[in-house]
Amino acid sequence: MATQTTTTKSIFAASAGTNLQSAPLRTAPQPRIRGYKDFLTPALHRRFTYAAGAVLLLCSFDAWLLSTSSSWVWSWFPFGPAGIRALLLFIPCLAVFIVRVANMHIGERTANSRAETVYAQLVSGRALHTLLWYLFSAWWFGEVYIWNSRDSAALMMVDPGRPYERPELNENPIFIRCSFLVLGVLRCGWHLLADYDRVAIPPGKEEEEPKSNFIITKLGIQPATLAKLPRWLRASIERVGIMANTCGQTVAIGWLANLILYFLVFRYPAWRWTYSLVSPFFRQMQPSIRPRGFTYAPTVMWQAFSSAITLCMLWEFSNTVFDAYVTEPPTKKGEPLTSEIKDARGVILHKSADPNGSLLNGLNSKKEVNKAFALWELYLICTKYDKRRKTIYTEVDRKDGSTWSKVCEYTLKEATSIRDRIKAAMDPGEYKSKQSELASQNEQHKDLIPVERQQLGLRRIADQGVQNDADVFAKRKGDFVHQVGELAKSVGRSPGSDPAKMAWDWSKKNVLTQDQLKHLQETPEQIRQASNGYLSNLLRTPAGEPFRLTFAKRATVVIAGTPTSGKTDIIHAMKSLSRLTVCSLKEDDYGSVQRDVAKIIRTLTEIIQLVEKFVSELQPHWTDVSYFEKEKSAQVKQLQAEGCEREARAKDREHRRAEADALRNDAATLRRQATALLASRRDIGEAQEVLDALKGALEEIMLAFAEYAGTLQLSKKEVREAREAAGGKANATSAVAQTASSP
Repeated sequence: MATQTTTTKSIFAASAGTNLQSAPLRTAPQPRIRGYKDFLTPALHRRFTYAAGAVLLLCSFDAWLLSTSSSWVWSWFPFGPAGIRALLLFIPCLAVFIVRVANMHIGERTANSRAETVYAQLVSGRALHTLLWYLFSAWWFGEVYIWNSRDSAALMMVDPGRPYERPELNENPIFIRCSFLVLGVLRCGWHLLADYDRVAIPPGKEEEEPKSNFIITKLGIQPATLAKLPRWLRASIERVGIMANTCGQTVAIGWLANLILYFLVFRYPAWRWTYSLVSPFFRQMQPSIRPRGFTYAPTVMWQAFSSAITLCMLWEFSNTVFDAYVTEPPTKKGEPLTSEIKDARGVILHKSADPNGSLLNGLNSKKEVNKAFALWELYLICTKYDKRRKTIYTEVDRKDGSTWSKVCEYTLKEATSIRDRIKAAMDPGEYKSKQSELASQNEQHKDLIPVERQQLGLRRIADQGVQNDADVFAKRKGDFVHQVGELAKSVGRSPGSDPAKMAWDWSKKNVLTQDQLKHLQETPEQIRQASNGYLSNLLRTPAGEPFRLTFAKRATVVIAGTPTSGKTDIIHAMKSLSRLTVCSLKEDDYGSVQRDVAKIIRTLTEIIQLVEKFVSELQPHWTDVSYFEKEKSAQVKQLQAEGCEREARAKDREHRRAEADALRNDAATLRRQATALLASRRDIGEAQEVLDALKGALEEIMLAFAEYAGTLQLSKKEVREAREAAGGKANATSAVAQTASSP
């Protein structure tokens, strides 16, 4: 029995050992690469909370101003009526935050004209969304203001009157409520025109330097002291002048607009609507169809003005604080946002299994905000965090390629997008054909679906019914339209009759005057010139300014992109790429960057040449009156310069050297002014910063790698073209590049 038991145990042990040997070893699961939004979204939530806290402080101050309590403690104590009032006042500010978060974008809105920008916003639905939230914000603040006013303010909806009088509807709160709604509409328009939804990320900088203004200068606040203040307080101090100016203009225009619209449009409808709303609760109220007027007009006007200033300051402060916190660099605890962060004791505060993988996810994101912050973080890594920058060169075993190759691909993609837009603008037909060809290739699987034969061609004769002899010889009746057409043709074909000519001859003799005949006999070219003259005069006025398709706007749309500008992304991408390429000479131990340097130089050279060619060949639009005025002024100055030179030669013949030299100096000044005017007419505005970033990146790379041109397989022609495209200090490397490059 013991022997049998032992044998059984050995059998089970042998089978278990066999299973363990045959089963494959289980490896540890690969950690999931967190998306960039997993890092950015919590950071934005945290900043949103800080901004809300700062705004709540101002709401607490406004709650103290609106307090009706006689006790100085309860008028500001947060755990009481003052705290509830502050929370109620925070709701209008929260509505502004909702608008900002929903419509947030990084680049400036770009279009060929301002009218086109306004039209695009109206069509996209952002205007309606913004209007509804601003109307809600204004209405809510108005209710809080009215219901927290004293009895002496006379803002009750119903005036009870004396004991022996019947209650009557009060017009004072109706006027106040209308003023808030008008202010909300006006503020919505200003919000859209000034593009408050834009989050202005400083291109090529870690953080904007503190700005100085009148108050900072008068108080003597030093920049170092200003930098130590909280972001919301520093931003408020820097923008206090702009905030005050905007609030003053908005309130003044809104107050006057409400004063006009109320008595012309809103008064009677608002009175009837309020009466129908209140009458069920006040049965004894005297029926009244016409408003009875204000209780005390100066007091009502001051209440509408002062409350509008308070609401507008809340709006401005909310936007300022939101911008101050959201535009913080993508860092946490002094480290990049995607890095693993530890405290002084080594405890992990922010875990990241693959920091560069998460960063690459953000660089390849299709969402504007995610990609913009990822490119900003990449720029900070390349310029400030050396240890993190070196990991970009060392990670060569990534699944889809090395970290450097993906960074190079995504940053160059920002530059090649300029090339695609320029080609689409210069030859839209060819570009559309290529796009349609790609689309057809992507949809080739649809061609495999069987299609019924009768849908591919004409209907077969055999499918038609057979007609008998009666059908063939039967007389068919034409339709009414055909009969009318034949009648008109018969009239025109009758000999000796031309109705149009007869009517024209009769009109010339009996109806038209000589001046009218003169205008009618003008050629199409004369009519076009006259109409262009009238339109040009209209475009020179302030009313025609939004409809001008200026040279700078048209160039910016193509180079920087539309509907929002990609200037910030392109600048960060180019500066990051150039910095990584140059630092690879000392930090790239595997030589991964060397294989892509030639491609980078060729790509940047091609794009710079294409941008300069596009700017030189772009023709001005006929609505760009400033362009033609500058051109005409330059021609006048050139003619004046030629006249001065002729007079100078005449003075030389008369041996009046001093006067001749003065005339030559005047001619040189006029020619410089003409050259400046001709150059300024082709100003490309914001797109110039993009071109400078491309040239700066190429120049920095050429200064570092020009002597290795032969090793990089760059020809003399490519080196010369790159040097000419970069300009600046890159020309100093010509001798070295000429000897080092291969023929």
